[in-house]
Formats: sequence, C-alpha cells, structure tokens
Amino acid sequence: MAAPPLSQHHSGMATVFTSVRDIEAHRLLCDDIIIKLNQALGISPATPTQKDRDGLWAMVFVKGWDTNYPVSDPG
Repeated sequence: MAAPPLSQHHSGMATVFTSVRDIEAHRLLCDDIIIKLNQALGISPATPTQKDRDGLWAMVFVKGWDTNYPVSDPG
C-alpha cells in the first residue's frame, strides 16, 4: 500500500502551526466555520465571539495535532 501524498505543510513548504498562539493573526479565519457549525446545530448565526474562536481553535490543536501531520487519503 502506497503512503499518502505529503501535504504542503508536511513537505516543509509552509510554516508549521502547533498551537493557537502560532495563528494569532489568522484567528478570524474561523468565523465562517463557527457560523456554519452554529447553523447545523440550530443556533442563530450570530457574529462569533472571542470565546467561540478560542473554543474552536482549542479543539483543532487538541492532543498535540499540528499542521505538519500528513493529509490522510479519504479513500
């Protein structure tokens, strides 16, 4: 079985983000995701708060995940 292709990050071509501190300047990028998640949960799509952003990014980086992990082939 062939190994999955390397992601842009895994190949060393991009900065590796290991925690929310690394993406401080990009934190607002998650607002659209938070609004979509809220809609899926039946919550009014209000403007995300800083608490919403912090919660989402905490889940992203849980258990030591970082952007250097290989991209899995969904099959």
